[in-house]
Amino acid sequence: MFGENQGSCCMKNARRSPLFFQYGFSLIELMIVVAIIGILAAIAIPQFQSYRTNALNITAKADLKRAMTAEEAYFAVNDEYCTVVLAASNSGGLNANCDVNVSKNVALNLSPSGATDFTGTARHSSGSITYTVTGSVGAIRP
Repeated sequence: MFGENQGSCCMKNARRSPLFFQYGFSLIELMIVVAIIGILAAIAIPQFQSYRTNALNITAKADLKRAMTAEEAYFAVNDEYCTVVLAASNSGGLNANCDVNVSKNVALNLSPSGATDFTGTARHSSGSITYTVTGSVGAIRP
């Protein structure tokens, strides 16, 4: 009986003592934080991949638009369209004859189709869409 009273007396004093502080986080608090970070990562990573693929597709489309302009400039001087075949590479590409420049990892093909028209395609190596165009006034389509 003496031990019970002494134990409960000491525990009460230990809990109320101003010198007794709790430092750090409990395991439950850390597990909740890790779970929240995991949920946010599961939502954010696929969204990021989607935005990245969309940006790469837009890069290929912009390169095709620039190539169309270069083809028209070449045609204005030479009365014929230029053939351009630029494979996707880590450093981009340049066709000096037609002054066509493409971005890194974009494959671009332009070829004359008849005396007064051309066709072209462009695709980024990590993109999901191949863009095509027929003629200088043709719309670029996926």
